[in-house]
Amino acid sequence: MTSVFIATLIRRANQRVFYFPQAMASIYTQQWRKGTVTHYCPSGGDDVDEPVTAKYIEARDVFLAGKWDYFMCAESDMILPTDAMQKLADLDTDIAYGVYVWRESPTEWSAYTYLDAMRGESIAKLPQLAKDCYGKVIEVAGVGQGCTLIKRHVIEAMPFRGRKGAGCDWCFSIDAQHNGYQQLADLSVVCGHIHKGRVLYPDPTAELMYRVEPL
Repeated sequence: MTSVFIATLIRRANQRVFYFPQAMASIYTQQWRKGTVTHYCPSGGDDVDEPVTAKYIEARDVFLAGKWDYFMCAESDMILPTDAMQKLADLDTDIAYGVYVWRESPTEWSAYTYLDAMRGESIAKLPQLAKDCYGKVIEVAGVGQGCTLIKRHVIEAMPFRGRKGAGCDWCFSIDAQHNGYQQLADLSVVCGHIHKGRVLYPDPTAELMYRVEPL
């Protein structure tokens, strides 16, 4: 039996809490046949320079104080398919990613084929490759943590960190490369990203490589 710790960051801005019932419902209906599930929601502290990184650091501390096997990032503006967590665990890799679309321009897919300290390239920049790989498992350079499953030994070895111009997901992916951890993305784990009353989904058949659905 194995256990998973789900971290969902609750964001605040201008006294407004970014909490979406649709996202929470997609977390609480996750299939998990391996063992127990614990859901942790760090909230508040958004007045620091890097609130997202600070919340991931807090969640990591709680995770390491327990005996969970997996650390799952499931952010509060993401709609996950019900089999997301199980599919990512079945990859049996160090770090496993679902795929989603950035909310802001450029609206690219979160799975990157290349990533270094200064730049990266989304698979959506290569439309034919994205079409060929859609629905399949591919090796990636990492990046978006909106739907990501991480094995315990990785969390133990690598703290979350941020730097100017790069979020903690970018830094985490770079650190994973440097440490030789395998990073896979399951492009059948297609997640919705909530933005301004709409939901964005990766879609290789769409002109802009994503489709929009009502929330």
